[in-house]
Amino acid sequence: MKHGTALRHKIALASRSLQSQVLQARHARAEDVELGSELKAQLSEFLFRTHCVARASVPLLNAALERSRELSANDPVAEGMIPYLLEQVREEQDHAEWVLEDLESLGWKRAAILSRWPPAPIAELVGAQYYWIHHGHPLALLAYIAVLEEHVTPAPLLDELQEKSKLAPAAFRTLQEHAKLDTEHVAELYELLDALPLSRAQVGLLSANAFRTVELLQRCFE
Repeated sequence: MKHGTALRHKIALASRSLQSQVLQARHARAEDVELGSELKAQLSEFLFRTHCVARASVPLLNAALERSRELSANDPVAEGMIPYLLEQVREEQDHAEWVLEDLESLGWKRAAILSRWPPAPIAELVGAQYYWIHHGHPLALLAYIAVLEEHVTPAPLLDELQEKSKLAPAAFRTLQEHAKLDTEHVAELYELLDALPLSRAQVGLLSANAFRTVELLQRCFE
């Protein structure tokens, strides 16, 4: 089995209990007014936590890129990651800003968002990636990215929630964009993994970080 396919199967197995807070909204039975109030609160908190993760994306990618360049002369896996990481830095550049704007459309003040401490599990989730990058191998970050991109809210559900809740479409902008983009992005990631000359130990590193990322992501959005 190819490395990308194997990792996808492992993530799917580990993720059976991982569900988005947005998916847990009781939209089917709620009245529109009640739903709008309930979902606005849930969506606001979900987006705040999403921003806590998103604001770390480019710094993490840059850390992995720097470490990959340091290793690349004698490490074909690190060398093979460099073009992907460069592209990801470009692609992710504005995503944290998108989430800030979505929260502002829900009535949040930017200063209040940026001054609020992130939940401890998010600090643990992101901090683990820095550890793996600097004290393990930057390859580990690819498992983290794969888990995040495998867990997006489907566009049809977002459309339904927006329609029933009467919230502004702007509040769902980032979630809608990721629903479109991440399926393609994760496919590119698995193609990269299939092309890299991974050792057995490196495959184990990917698996270990994927399983731990799923576990921590569950805690982040409980």
